[in-house]
Amino acid sequence: MDIQKLDYFFCAADTGNFTQAAKQCQIAQTTMSKYIANLEDEFGCSLFIRTNKGCELTADGRRFYRHAKKLSAGYTELLRVMNRAEDHSELKLGIDGLHLYIDILKDFEEKRPDIRLRIQIGTSAELTQKLLHQELHAVLIPDVLLTDIGKSSGLKCENLLVAPDSLVFSKAALNRAGSTENAIRSLPFITKSADPAYHEFCREHLRAAYGVSFEKVTVIGSQTDQNSLLRLSQGFSILTDTEFPSDRDEFVFLPLGTDFREVLQIVYNTRHMTPPLKILLQFISANR
Repeated sequence: MDIQKLDYFFCAADTGNFTQAAKQCQIAQTTMSKYIANLEDEFGCSLFIRTNKGCELTADGRRFYRHAKKLSAGYTELLRVMNRAEDHSELKLGIDGLHLYIDILKDFEEKRPDIRLRIQIGTSAELTQKLLHQELHAVLIPDVLLTDIGKSSGLKCENLLVAPDSLVFSKAALNRAGSTENAIRSLPFITKSADPAYHEFCREHLRAAYGVSFEKVTVIGSQTDQNSLLRLSQGFSILTDTEFPSDRDEFVFLPLGTDFREVLQIVYNTRHMTPPLKILLQFISANR
């Protein structure tokens, strides 16, 4: 049993509806049903009576609820006690290695020199695990990479900034293609995201905007690699202002409107709230 996911059970019991509970927990209804079924298999009893109108606890379910509440409260108290030994002048943040947003962190450091920032760079999967295991206080990551965050009990996401996207070509590539439509159709899409759903999102919206789309996708590992391939006319990209290459004269930037935008989010573990993290969240709220 995953203690951190007991909130799923409590929410289902309190709402009396798996669908409503799944929505509140930001998970799929099938995930909620599977979690409850796994609990029932683990303890060898039915915890809920399912009906067309919802669900209600069985006698075993009510017994489980009482003891699970005590277990959850004990776990929360254990976290609180253990966190007393933590250095409360330190704030450990993870940043997705594909996107480096530092302006807001530089502003925070200037305003709060009493709080020491400790930055770790990693992939979204690595950082999520460290957040769940309380090795990090928060993670800064674009929403397009948040594939599993919503399924993790105790994690909360808040928007940090919204950056509009632009279609980016090298001038040489666009000149050779003769038109934006030909360039989209003939060049690979260069992206840092390996998520097929994101690729399809871009295909659909480019097709709506230009009447054409791309077939090939080139997934790369860093912003530096992306800019290098763009400079060599090996494809096109969709980038925010903060990701644009420094030598802008070599490129053409075509704004894509409100359908294309990147939302940078801060993700934190509500079970691991320390004073520095609360101060950072207040700073973000005041300066958003």
